[in-house]
Amino acid sequence: MNAIEVAKGRFAVSLSEKSLEAAMKLAKGTYQRSILLGTEAISGSTLRGKAKKWCGRYKSSAQNLIGRCRKADLIDVTIWNNGKRLVVIGTADERCEFFCNNH
Repeated sequence: MNAIEVAKGRFAVSLSEKSLEAAMKLAKGTYQRSILLGTEAISGSTLRGKAKKWCGRYKSSAQNLIGRCRKADLIDVTIWNNGKRLVVIGTADERCEFFCNNH
């Protein structure tokens, strides 16, 4: 995925299928899988309806997922060009190459 695709409003980028599969094994529940797929923001800003009332719990869930993925050295969270936090999923080498080519 290139920087142009990320700038379209996605909240995550997976640098390889293998890394995404490994991270998905660490996800617990639909919300955490959605974070890894980039359809939900880790800030909770994409929550709607009744889920928005439980924003604190969702933020805690997101931080737990990030912690597990960091422990497995699969993830970085960075501020992207559009000011949004971007979840970058990949091995350390993949992430290093991504940041060198896109920052």
